[in-house]
Amino acid sequence: MVLRLCPARLHRERSVGGTNPTRQHVMTRLSVLLAAWPTLTACTTVTGLDSLEFRPGGHGGEGGIADGSYASVVMADGPLGYWRLGESVPPVAVDAMGHNDGTYLGDVHLGEPGLILGDDSAVKFAGGWVRVDEGFGFEGRAPFSVDMWVLESSNEAGCLMGQTSYSGGVYSGWMVISNSGGIRFDRHPGGAALTSSAPLDQPFHLAVTFDGVTLSVYFDGERAATRTLETDLEPHTEPLLIGSCDGWTPFSGTLDE
Repeated sequence: MVLRLCPARLHRERSVGGTNPTRQHVMTRLSVLLAAWPTLTACTTVTGLDSLEFRPGGHGGEGGIADGSYASVVMADGPLGYWRLGESVPPVAVDAMGHNDGTYLGDVHLGEPGLILGDDSAVKFAGGWVRVDEGFGFEGRAPFSVDMWVLESSNEAGCLMGQTSYSGGVYSGWMVISNSGGIRFDRHPGGAALTSSAPLDQPFHLAVTFDGVTLSVYFDGERAATRTLETDLEPHTEPLLIGSCDGWTPFSGTLDE
C-alpha cells in the first residue's frame, strides 16, 4: 500500500521479451514539502519506470517482475508511506519508508503468495486489518494518491483502506471501498468516483488519485472512473486503516505492496 502527496501520472511501459502487451502503470513523485496543487512543479516522472514490467503474477506467481525491482522503484519515488505487507509473523506491519509502522489486528493471514512475481508475501484479510496510528487525513483539498495490488475472490462489499470517522450515520475523511463488484474512492463530505465493475479472481493494480479537484480510479493504469469534487476534508484524529475503515465492513481478500 503506497501513499503519496502528488497526483499520479501515467507512464508507458515497454514489453519485456515481446510476450506482454505494452500497458500503462500509475506512478507519481512525492515531496513532503508540497501540499497545494499550484506548487506541484517538482512532481516528475519516476526514473527507470519504463524499463520495468509491471504485470500481475497471479496468485502464486506467473509473470510480473522477476528481479524484484518493483519495491526499489517505489521507494526511490519517496512516498509518504509504503506498507509491503510481506511479514510472516504479526504484530508489526512495517512501513518500508521507516516512518509509520502499523499493527495487525483481528483475522489476517500473513505469508500468502505475493501478487507479483519477485515479490515477497502478501496478506489475506478475513475480518482483520492493519492500524497505523499516524494519520494521513489529507485535509482541505490536499492532492494525494494511493495504490496497491488487489485480489478479490467475491463481490462482497468491504473497505480496502482509509482514514475516516463515522458518527450518527455520517462519514468524514477518505476511503477506498470494494463495493458490490466495483471500486469506490470516497471523500466525505462530498461524494465518490465509482466503477461499475472490478477484476475478480485475478490480481490487479489499483490506484486512486485526487488532484485537488478530480477523483480518479485506475485499474492496471487505465482510468476507470472520475468525478469532480470541490469540497474540503475536515481535520480529524482517526488512525489510518488498511483492510478496513471506521463504520464500514472489513475487506475480504488479498492485498499486497
